[in-house]
Amino acid sequence: MRKNFSLTSTLQVSLLLFGFFFGAGNLIFPPLMGKMAGTEFLPAISGFAITAVLCPVLGIFSVAKMDGMDNLAKQVDKYFGLLFPLVICLAIGPGLGIPRAGSVPFVMALEPLLPPEVSLPAARALYTVVFFAIAFWLCISPGKIVRRVGKFITPLLLLLICSLFFSTWLKFPFRQGLAQGPYAGASFLTGVLEGYNTMDALAALNFGFAITIAIKSLNLKDGRQNGRFYTYAAAVIAGTFLLIVYGMLTYIGVTTADLFPTTKNGAEILRSAAAISLGKFGYALMLSVFSLACLTTCIGLIVSLSDYFSKICPYFTYKKMVTIICVISCLLANFGLDAILKFSLPTLFIMSPVSVVLILLGIGERFYRGRRIVFSLTVYVCLLFSFIDVFNKASWIPTLLRDFMDLLPLSEFKLAWLVPTLLAFGLSFIGDKLYLCSRCRTAGALDVSEKMKTE
Repeated sequence: MRKNFSLTSTLQVSLLLFGFFFGAGNLIFPPLMGKMAGTEFLPAISGFAITAVLCPVLGIFSVAKMDGMDNLAKQVDKYFGLLFPLVICLAIGPGLGIPRAGSVPFVMALEPLLPPEVSLPAARALYTVVFFAIAFWLCISPGKIVRRVGKFITPLLLLLICSLFFSTWLKFPFRQGLAQGPYAGASFLTGVLEGYNTMDALAALNFGFAITIAIKSLNLKDGRQNGRFYTYAAAVIAGTFLLIVYGMLTYIGVTTADLFPTTKNGAEILRSAAAISLGKFGYALMLSVFSLACLTTCIGLIVSLSDYFSKICPYFTYKKMVTIICVISCLLANFGLDAILKFSLPTLFIMSPVSVVLILLGIGERFYRGRRIVFSLTVYVCLLFSFIDVFNKASWIPTLLRDFMDLLPLSEFKLAWLVPTLLAFGLSFIGDKLYLCSRCRTAGALDVSEKMKTE
């Protein structure tokens, strides 16, 4: 039976999408940002929201508008349309995102609590096997993920985060320290960069597959039109939840900065706050929060990648791909994650700027009528400078080229690609307009000439 619009279904899809985005990095970046920003936390979280909330929401919009990441990438050219989705899926999936999601909760929340006599490899193996067994069970029936994740798991995650926030709010008086490090002089821009490092804009391109599957499971009337509306609504509501949660986590970092001056990352800040405000229950709460946050992100990636690979290679059915991805990710989480990070992280740092540019081009496509020259020149210039910038940071390029990259605006903030990309967009856009105008004038002149001949 086909259904009409439902507010409840929309909310469940929104919570599902929130869970996909909200992983371990999203959990630990804001508290550290709050601690470091101090009195400058408002500009910092404003900048953070641009790249960690607005860009992912626009990413979902762009993928929905273009009917999939493949179609969006093909606007550049057919080769980019084939290679870009494949590289992104491999790098953010079994090459990095999924194995890391399985190992981070153990490292951040469980390992510090284990007694010295416990074997860490054995404990990690047990945890990751259970983690990926649950992920497999949740992903193997994609039609049920809205109910399982959007209705139960993500609301539980939000409830636990709210419990931590309110217990901290009631336990500790609000206080603000002085801004530290880069936040002291450029809090807004530093917040932008912290949000950019979540790489959620890149993940948004992948999650389009999972959201499409989830919405199809709702069996809507006029599926294509209503499905796109559901996607847009879910993205906006999920972005709102993300912003609220980021505000809560940043507040915890701000107000506990003086209490935990030696903490080095957001996980330590949250563990310390939970332990003092909630006692022994706080340790269980943090383990649950980390596990659920990583599990929901894992589900989004597994569902998206399994659907994508089963379509480009029909021999590997959806269920086969879920099984393969879960098994490989479990193994890498225990044995090969460090080695594969050396390849995956540079790839993601190259592809993240390209993803942001591709999303913005997709959103504004109607302003330049989808002319390929605008897509191609802008994206390839961004790809070139992102590639050089990553190699520059690793000191793998000649000194002369390194000096040139260091001269580019914002290079010290890992944004050397930004100005060349904007120039490429401007030149291609203006050039395309001039070309269209010249063609119109030529066509007009030919029409006049033909009219004179007939007269």
